[in-house]
Amino acid sequence: MGRKSVIIEIESKFGKPIHELLSELAADGDARYIKDKLGVSLRTAYNLMEECGIKPNSGGQTHFFFTGEISTLIQSYLESKESGGLTKASLDFYGNNMNRFLWWLDQEHIPPRLSSFSTVNITKFLLYLKNKEVRFGGKSTMSRRPVTRSTRDAYWRTFQSFATWLEIQGHIKEQDNPIGDRKHPKVPRPGMDDTVIPEVPADELKKIVESFGSGFQGKRDRALLAIFLVTGVRLSEIDGMQMPDISMDTGQIKIFGKGRRERIISIKPVFDIVKDYFKVRNPVNNFLWQRENGERLSKSAIQSLIKRWIRFCPPGMKLGPHRFRHNFAIEVLRNGGNPYTLKELGGWEDLDIPLKYAESAQHELALKDHEKIAPFAHLFNENGGNGHAKE
Repeated sequence: MGRKSVIIEIESKFGKPIHELLSELAADGDARYIKDKLGVSLRTAYNLMEECGIKPNSGGQTHFFFTGEISTLIQSYLESKESGGLTKASLDFYGNNMNRFLWWLDQEHIPPRLSSFSTVNITKFLLYLKNKEVRFGGKSTMSRRPVTRSTRDAYWRTFQSFATWLEIQGHIKEQDNPIGDRKHPKVPRPGMDDTVIPEVPADELKKIVESFGSGFQGKRDRALLAIFLVTGVRLSEIDGMQMPDISMDTGQIKIFGKGRRERIISIKPVFDIVKDYFKVRNPVNNFLWQRENGERLSKSAIQSLIKRWIRFCPPGMKLGPHRFRHNFAIEVLRNGGNPYTLKELGGWEDLDIPLKYAESAQHELALKDHEKIAPFAHLFNENGGNGHAKE
C-alpha cells in the first residue's frame, strides 16, 4: 500500500486530516505511541511525521527526531527487535541510546550516513558522555547528572547490538564492524563510588515491616516487600504475577522476566506471610496485587507505594524495586551463594552482573577479615590487635 493510500485510510478511519491527527498524537507521546495509535509500522509512523513536519513530544524525556540513512537503519533495527519479542522497556532503552547518538552526530555536523557509525565517532561520543557536564541540550534531569561508567557501558552494549544487526543484515562487512572484538569500556571494580548501590540498611527494612498494619493494606504491603526481598524479582516481574501461576503446594511462582523469558521462583520462606494476604484479597480477578476494592494495583501504583516507605530510610537514600534487588543479591552471596546460584535465582541472562555483585561482596568480606587478622597490629595494640593502642 502506497503512502497516499495509507494517509487516505487513516483519515477515513479517524475522521481528521492527517496533519491534525499527527499533531494531536505527537503532543501525547513518541513515534512508537503514534505507531500504536494509528496501527501502522514504526517506519510508516516516522515517514508520516517527516512528511508532515511533526516532531513527537518528549514527555519530559530527552527525545529528538532525525532523518537520514543511519536513522532509517535504526528504525529497521528497532522493528526487527520488536518483532523478535523484545519488551517495550528494552526497545525504549535501545531506541533512546541510539537517538542520543544521532543528536550528537547532528551537533558535531557529522552527516547521518552509515559510515558515521564508526569506531572513531563512537569513541568520541563516549568521551562526550564522560566529560560533558550538561548533555543533549539539558532537556532532562538525567542529562544534567554525571554519567557513570556503567551507563557508558550500557551505550556500548547498544552500539554492539546495532552493529551486530547491521552485519547480519549485510549492511556492513565483518571487517567494517565498528565494535567487532573490541572490549567494551571497563566498568570500575565494586567498591568504586559510581557502581556500588547503597543497600537499604537492615534496621530501616525492619522499621518498614513494623509499620505495616493488620488490615488489608498492611497484609498486602508486607507480602509485597517479602517477595521483593526474598526473591529479588524485578518490578515488571512482580507486576505480572497472577494467582493461577502460584503453586499452593510448593510455594513456587511462574514469572516472566526480560524478553518474556519464563522462570520459576520460590516464595516458600515467606509463604505464610503471602497466604495471610490471600485471606483478604478480592477474588474478583486473577491479578495478585490489588487495591482493597479488587482493582489491579498498577506498576506505577506499586512504585508510589514503595516511595512512601522512604521515610524510614537515611536522608538522601532512594528507595525502589531495584534497591531491593540489590539487597537480595548481596545477601545471597553473604549467606554462601555463588554467582551461578545468583544468576539462576535472579534471572540474569549471563554472569556479568552476578560476578560484579560477587566481587562487591568479596571486597566487603575481605575488609571484615582484615579487621580480625590485620598484620602487625599487635605491635601497637595492647590486646593483640583487637584493642586500642596503648598511650
